[in-house]
Amino acid sequence: MKKHILYIILLALLTVGCSGRSGNDAVADFTDTVYAPRYAKGYTMMRRPDHESILISVRNAWQGCDTVASQVLMLRGGEQAPAGFSGTVIDGDAKRIVTMSSTNIAMLDAVGEVDRVVGVSGLQYITNPKITACRPADVGYAESIDYERILSLKPDLVMIYGVDGESAMVGKLRELGVPYIYIGEYMEQSPLGKAEWVVPVAAIAGKYQKGVEFFTPIARNYEALKAEVKQMAGTSPKVIVNAPYSGSWFMPTPDSYSGQLVTDAGGQLLYDPKYSGVAVPVEMEAAWRMASQADVWINPGQASSLDEVRAIAPKYTGVDVLTQGRVWNNNRIFTPAGGNDYFESGVIHPDRVLRDLISIFHPGFTPDTTFYYYKKLQ
Repeated sequence: MKKHILYIILLALLTVGCSGRSGNDAVADFTDTVYAPRYAKGYTMMRRPDHESILISVRNAWQGCDTVASQVLMLRGGEQAPAGFSGTVIDGDAKRIVTMSSTNIAMLDAVGEVDRVVGVSGLQYITNPKITACRPADVGYAESIDYERILSLKPDLVMIYGVDGESAMVGKLRELGVPYIYIGEYMEQSPLGKAEWVVPVAAIAGKYQKGVEFFTPIARNYEALKAEVKQMAGTSPKVIVNAPYSGSWFMPTPDSYSGQLVTDAGGQLLYDPKYSGVAVPVEMEAAWRMASQADVWINPGQASSLDEVRAIAPKYTGVDVLTQGRVWNNNRIFTPAGGNDYFESGVIHPDRVLRDLISIFHPGFTPDTTFYYYKKLQ
């Protein structure tokens, strides 16, 4: 589920192909780049020459989508939208926001604008203390979305996401006339690419510069840690990720989000090279072989103890990495319902995630043994 987590180039003639909405030639006038993402691939931020208004275009918003999924035009300085523009138009900033992902809450909080959130999806899964204190409306999730409640909140914008297809919310939101935009950090495989979505989210709240100022040191810290690890002498521990689920073990490949974090932290990712993709089900025999070779096991589902890992993976109780207790999970901060801050604030703090993993793979890397998201299971 994305809330637990659950990270573009503007075409000269823009067609909203994924959402089924037609664009118009007027957006071709937006030729000046407001912000050029260094890592993220799913959005652009453009303006017309000598204008202040910002056009945010989102593409690749779900698996299999390769064109523009949605656009939002943030009007500034009394400017008007181009004639025939079919995307979402907001005059000024989005002051009332409904977000379907807790990651967006972390992004808004990063620029001091979490109080703009008037509705959330799955309040019980959110770890942000400001949200749990003010308790905005819970609009439900999956097949239980409360559209009447969304409408009653009078949102300036609903932030939605797609997974393996267009969000089921789109048709109903259009019918109700509720403005929306896809926030597609979920589709980014680069850890810094996911985090860089804080910039357009900040711009939506009228805090574009704060978004840039937040992300810049995070990218710098991440790259510095990555470079420092590369210069370290010694072996790279063999790392296995995730856990069996319903008879399958979905293992990340090196080009995935988890795979890149392991590699950047100086670990050797165990995976089956005959598979491709960001996460693929591995045959149990191959999974056993890799688990038997592992020096470290990370992210074993929702397990909070070694006994729970044994219950999740009873066929693997004899592997050394488990019997010797070299198992770490990314659920140090979680809610009683199972919400996990790793998939909330961890997405916009990949430098902290990387530091945790470096400390696990290379004990003594830093004198500071404080962990942000990981804990060793006992």
